Amino acid sequence: MDWTAISAVADVLASIGVIVSLVYVAIQLKLNSRTVGAANYQQNMGLISDVSGLISSDSDLSDIYTRGMQSYEGLTENEKVRFNMLMTKFILPIQINIHLRGRGLMDDVLYEGQIQSFLNMFDSPGMNEWWMDSTKWFHQDFVRHMEMLLEKNVTSDFADKSGHAGIRYSVSVAGKGCLTPARF
Repeated sequence: MDWTAISAVADVLASIGVIVSLVYVAIQLKLNSRTVGAANYQQNMGLISDVSGLISSDSDLSDIYTRGMQSYEGLTENEKVRFNMLMTKFILPIQINIHLRGRGLMDDVLYEGQIQSFLNMFDSPGMNEWWMDSTKWFHQDFVRHMEMLLEKNVTSDFADKSGHAGIRYSVSVAGKGCLTPARF
């Protein structure tokens, strides 16, 4: 065997080594992305859980939350501030999860479950009032994404499986962001 043949074999082996290395790196990146996405989701769910803990551990806040979900406009100015802070603390992790999903860092099943839970909140008149008043505080991509979901009349999977009437959400004809639940 001459040096030209040995050199050609070495080049082929080196090329195979590079390809195997690239495949390995791609697999590791994909696994790392899933791990990062799961960790971010878990952290964000912890933040949402903290809000539930706040509501359940403080009777005043629980009262404000309950009345605010029925009528945001019926709250005093001080109560509106507390309700707004509470809802913002709840919604920001959802906004982050939507961003993570857009980057491929969140599982579709986890995303769909969380979005359905969030959309179910719009069955409450106070949530609609609060949303209309508060969209200016959220990133506009998030607001557009939510309005797109609401315009598509997203249906609650949980309600469908439980045998209860589902809920469809739609933007009002006036186009001012008022979200109206409609039973079907």
